[in-house]
Amino acid sequence: MSPKRYGIISDLHSNVEGLRSCLAALDEEGVDEVLCLGDIVGYNAKPAECLDLAVERCSHIIQGNHDRYLLGEIPERLKESIVHVAKWGGEQLSDEQRRKLKDLPETKVVDDRVLMVHGSPRNRDEYLLTHDAIEGGLKAMKGKYMGLYVCFFGHTHLPFLICDEEVRADFKEKTTIKLEKGTPYLLNAGSTGQPRDGFPLAGCGVFDTGEYTMTWLRVEYDIAKTQGEVMAAGLDDWFAYRLEAGK
Repeated sequence: MSPKRYGIISDLHSNVEGLRSCLAALDEEGVDEVLCLGDIVGYNAKPAECLDLAVERCSHIIQGNHDRYLLGEIPERLKESIVHVAKWGGEQLSDEQRRKLKDLPETKVVDDRVLMVHGSPRNRDEYLLTHDAIEGGLKAMKGKYMGLYVCFFGHTHLPFLICDEEVRADFKEKTTIKLEKGTPYLLNAGSTGQPRDGFPLAGCGVFDTGEYTMTWLRVEYDIAKTQGEVMAAGLDDWFAYRLEAGK
């Protein structure tokens, strides 16, 4: 199989300015195709625009928990502000857009090379933040997904490199790491639409199968414009404020 450069985006959360900037950065990196790890909608004010652009530009897209919220799959004890933005977001989408969102798979294997999940390899809504979750995710890679060594995940809104030997999350500037072939990795490129590592720049990444490297990118975008759109839509002000704080 020929080498390929995959662009990775995740947790767009209706932030079309962040999405456009990340796609432009990935174009500059010369990626062959873009993979989207879900949560296209939620929090911010441009769900329809984000969905349309993701469908246009991404070769493979999976569904995240906020995508299911918009479609009506709302769990108990979900914060009222999130319930509100999910219902509001549903009103912004056409029937055809809702169908596209509903038809997205929850996981996907691409080119027999990489696994796409939103939460973790063992649970669609699991956050890979605790020792148990990380250990379980790596165990699932070695068992259920034996033969695959690279899993891209989202959900945490934090850039991560996870393997048996180390866990890294210090990716606040462009960073390229050479991966070890035959070692299972859980990789998070960060959030395109709502970073939470205390750094406001949008996150995305590039996986190069030829060089066998992962590159984390942090990309500037028009935060003030996105904040203004959130407030104009009457959504929770906190969704706007947190963008500049990166949390």
